[in-house]
Amino acid sequence: MELKNSFQYIYERREYFKMYLNAVGRFQIDATAMPEPLLKNLDIISRKLGDITKEELEYHQIFFCAGLSAIIMKWIRGNCKETPKEMAALIESEYNPLKITAAN
Repeated sequence: MELKNSFQYIYERREYFKMYLNAVGRFQIDATAMPEPLLKNLDIISRKLGDITKEELEYHQIFFCAGLSAIIMKWIRGNCKETPKEMAALIESEYNPLKITAAN
């Protein structure tokens, strides 16, 4: 699923997600299974990140999922002022392993 579509899904159900956050207190994206696009590009991503192992990539994924969860919680608690498109662009500008420069 495209990132913008994920934010759109949350946006359309923001009242539910607000109630969920009020009841549970947090929102956590599951980082245990690698998404298909990540698996398909594992070799490319690994080279871009400095030839890291699959295990090291899993740590990156856990880190990313925790950060994404925090951003989604902030967005929901802020009444989803940004559009789903703006949120997707924010995430893509902050974390896109395929755009990592050769400086790494």
